[in-house]
Amino acid sequence: QLPPEMRENKDSDIWRIVEAGIVSVHKSYGTIVNSFYELEQEYADYYRKVLGRRAWQIGPLSLCNGDFEGKSQRGNKASINEHECLKWLDSKEPNSVIYACFGSLTHFSSFQLLEIAMALEASGQPFIWVVKKRMNEGEDKDNEPWLPQGFEKRTKDKGLIIRGWAPQVLILEHEAIGGFVTHCGWNSTLEGITAGVPMVTWPV
Repeated sequence: QLPPEMRENKDSDIWRIVEAGIVSVHKSYGTIVNSFYELEQEYADYYRKVLGRRAWQIGPLSLCNGDFEGKSQRGNKASINEHECLKWLDSKEPNSVIYACFGSLTHFSSFQLLEIAMALEASGQPFIWVVKKRMNEGEDKDNEPWLPQGFEKRTKDKGLIIRGWAPQVLILEHEAIGGFVTHCGWNSTLEGITAGVPMVTWPV
């Protein structure tokens, strides 16, 4: 279900990735999927009964990360001390914190980041905001062009910005998290569902 502009441009990088996946599926004995039947029943039935192909839904794989280290370093090493992150969450009321994370591949302009920052502040809710963009060398935290002037000082008791990689599974499983603003990446979607956290979805 790729959008038309991706399907029509057969020379694009994304199409080459999709095409390689299609070829692999046709050559393989079957497909192992990080999903579960109840989430995609219609597609799972179509894949097996209409296309006649084998598939096994074995997800969510994030549930395999049972210990602290596995949860905290899923995908990469966290850019924040995991214990400090949990300590911050422990100080908040249950179901009160907004967790906003748009994945490692999404690129936002400084203007878009500025709008997100203002929206989080205007919400009046505690929040954790994960941003890929880092400060330039020698740049002061309070003078980053993608943050409103004085943003972190004003929100220091309510907001936590993680610049880089977040221990997402640990965060989502914490009782203080009340909502997840997500780009709908597959890992994030499954982790949000597994944690039972309501999601505000923005596919980007």
